[in-house]
Amino acid sequence: MGAQLHESELTVGGMADAAAFLDTFRRRHGRPLRVLHIGNVANNAYNNAKLMRKAGAECDVLCYNYYHIMGCPEWEDADFEAAPSDQFHPQWSDVDLGAYQRPQWFVQGPIAFCMAYLIAKLEGNKARADILWRVLGICNGTMRAEWFPRDPELLWALIVAHWARAKDFYRRVAISNDPWLAIRRRMGIEERARPTVKVLAAHATMGAVTVVRALDRVLGGKDRMRAMEMRVGRRAKELADAFAHEFPERGDRLTVKELLEYGSLSDLWSRLLSHYDIVQAYATDAIFPLVAGKPYFAFEHGTLREIPFNPDPVGRTTALSYRLAQHVFVTNADCMGKARQLAGERITFINHPYDDDQEVDVVAAERLRRELGERLDADFLIFFPTRHNWRPPNAEKANDVLLRAFCRLRAGGKRVGLVCCDWGADAPESKRILAENDCGAHVSWVQPLGMVRFGRMAKACDIVADQFVFGAFGGILFKAFAVGAPVLTYLDESAVLRVYPECPPVLNCRTEDEIVRAVEAAIASPGELRARARASKAWMDKHHHASLTVAKQIEQYRRFLEGE
Repeated sequence: MGAQLHESELTVGGMADAAAFLDTFRRRHGRPLRVLHIGNVANNAYNNAKLMRKAGAECDVLCYNYYHIMGCPEWEDADFEAAPSDQFHPQWSDVDLGAYQRPQWFVQGPIAFCMAYLIAKLEGNKARADILWRVLGICNGTMRAEWFPRDPELLWALIVAHWARAKDFYRRVAISNDPWLAIRRRMGIEERARPTVKVLAAHATMGAVTVVRALDRVLGGKDRMRAMEMRVGRRAKELADAFAHEFPERGDRLTVKELLEYGSLSDLWSRLLSHYDIVQAYATDAIFPLVAGKPYFAFEHGTLREIPFNPDPVGRTTALSYRLAQHVFVTNADCMGKARQLAGERITFINHPYDDDQEVDVVAAERLRRELGERLDADFLIFFPTRHNWRPPNAEKANDVLLRAFCRLRAGGKRVGLVCCDWGADAPESKRILAENDCGAHVSWVQPLGMVRFGRMAKACDIVADQFVFGAFGGILFKAFAVGAPVLTYLDESAVLRVYPECPPVLNCRTEDEIVRAVEAAIASPGELRARARASKAWMDKHHHASLTVAKQIEQYRRFLEGE
């Protein structure tokens, strides 16, 4: 199917077709359409799966070896006062999340543990799945180790049945002065899970050395390992040859050795993927189903700007996985050209998945606005949640342009306040600019906000500011639009109009002067700003509604399953 831009924007009829297909599938198979989402940068897979589940599909998310705070369900759906101190390995059990409970279809932890849990769940082994869910909870910070159940027999059965099949299981790891390191390598887990391994050994009443030796015994012997290596080796050779055939113009080549890194869990991948009707992999993770030989859909979220064209192993494997994907979903307008280079006409532009039907506590937002106004000596508030990356080599956001414009506005007598999120490599330099211009007292630095509080802050402020470089938009714009907040950013309108029938009604600025003029105009015309806020929500409902995002994907799933 060809790339479909705004001409193919799905109507109510198209969404009805998607619902009809899901209903027909359920009646025909006696169960819902089953979809596995692999990878979860920026919670795109979580949000996508949540929306598909609302539509009637049965979705799981495999979020392996990735714990960043913005890749956790709590970030989207829980209302918490203070985020965990470690953004890369948050300990959610230390945070008051109220009544919120993480859904058991979102699976986060070491890759082998994640696959073992999903297999147990899908094959109806509830006891094993329950134990594995607790193990994953310890690894991902939603549970503490002391909560782990004492069932040595079941723990040991799980170790020998599943966890031994890990990334490096076929490599010899000598028992060294640190036997826990040997166990972690055997089980494909990282340093964060070290306490989990100790808990397992303690509850199983055995020491580390005993566990390592037992794992050696249950790996299946040299014959089994040799057979698996031969199978993976054949697939790796096929894919290396495919790369040379698909990209004859490239000077670099994908090697068998590079592909073997992805094949060591091939038995688990094959078993897991056999349970799903659709496999959808995000960013660079499409290589997993490719190596496993399972048809898959690829989902990019900025992935295609540079990564597939880099002459390194990740670039080569990403390029091949997008070239051989069943279909590619593109969420960034500026990536459409790169997507065509890799996948031809097998691409569909879709919106970033986001649940836009979220309520904002208006009373709390008004209270927050009063507090910020008093503290920052401001009548007009700008919320600037964007990551502070504006110096080479990662000059992605041009934060300094907004900051210098803000300082000029204050110097010109405008009672403007600014709320910045304290994250990004250049946050210290951003603070230096503000201090040098005597504006520090008019800026509130907050930790990155979960989506519940993001919406509240966006409603409390007059304008939400985003990036001033790429000309495309991502999460900040549509999350602000969803709550009816106007956005100040730079958009390349010609690029946006290639994928949308009309541009988002932003305050479109790129330079310091343009920002100053736009904010001065907004301060002078509050009625126009309110009208822009209403237009923002209307644009979101018309062009970026969650149902459109889901329906476009379901349509491609239908075509694949029905052989069109």
